Amino acid sequence: MILDLGGVSTKVDAICSSQAVGQAMATKALAVAQQYVPMRTGDLRGTGKADPFKVTWGPLPYARKVFYGVGLNFRTPGTMAHWDNGMRNHVAQIAAAGEAALKRGA
Repeated sequence: MILDLGGVSTKVDAICSSQAVGQAMATKALAVAQQYVPMRTGDLRGTGKADPFKVTWGPLPYARKVFYGVGLNFRTPGTMAHWDNGMRNHVAQIAAAGEAALKRGA
């Protein structure tokens, strides 16, 4: 049996270069990540920004320290250092956002 995967890489390349798909996925990732971002005053959560295929927080002088969490005690339930790890629980939701954007013709 021969499995012809011709055209798959072209489709994957198109998905990976679609700014609309990337924006949809990043927007969903930002939304689900907020529950894991430590919160004292809300300033750090408020700096979250979604760009195609990328989510960032900051610039705040303490953002890096909070992300790595060395010597910090997080008091808000569910928050953590390396809050990107918490996002792993939501990969299906993030992928679904990208899939929906793709179906809309992104």
